[in-house]
Amino acid sequence: MDKEYIKQLTLIFNISMSVMWITIYLYFREHLKTHHWSFDTFIIILPIFSIWIHHIFIIEKINQSNSDNDFLQYLDNEIKTEDAFIDILPITIFGTGILLTNYISNLSTVIRDFYLLIVFGLLIPLVIRSLTAEKTVVINTGFSVTKRLIHDIFTFGSESIATTIFFIILNKLFVQNYEHYKSYMVVFKNNKHPHDITKH
Repeated sequence: MDKEYIKQLTLIFNISMSVMWITIYLYFREHLKTHHWSFDTFIIILPIFSIWIHHIFIIEKINQSNSDNDFLQYLDNEIKTEDAFIDILPITIFGTGILLTNYISNLSTVIRDFYLLIVFGLLIPLVIRSLTAEKTVVINTGFSVTKRLIHDIFTFGSESIATTIFFIILNKLFVQNYEHYKSYMVVFKNNKHPHDITKH
């Protein structure tokens, strides 16, 4: 097992994912901005932070692994977890779509975010899964390690970006309907319980 080579690949792949997120954010910044600088800062940092925490765990596992099989087993477990996340994303996106349809009066303000959520939450992970699927029984090769590393890092990075975009949509959903929620809260506060009325 060439640990230094695998570490270099891991570094390159994670840098690629970080650059991809920064590029996406800068290109779509007018649509991804929420006009709350603290939340926008959180949004920019969250995927990068997640990607590099994941990077640290991978490097630690590389150092602990004594063979390709040990590392492949770790990657397989990671991939299973990520694939399980992909399986629930369609339900989440569908639910978000229902919320958007029912509660947002100006859908155009979040429609690009919603498209990005579908791309990074569904399409990219499914394409990566298809391209890196093992078609042979033999897995104890350097090529298999590379394919699984690509699957793990790019799927995790894509899911991190999708989760961040999901937060953006929820933030905009709340802000756009704040007055609507506020009116409900006013009505709720003005409603007195029967025992409160008897006291007066």
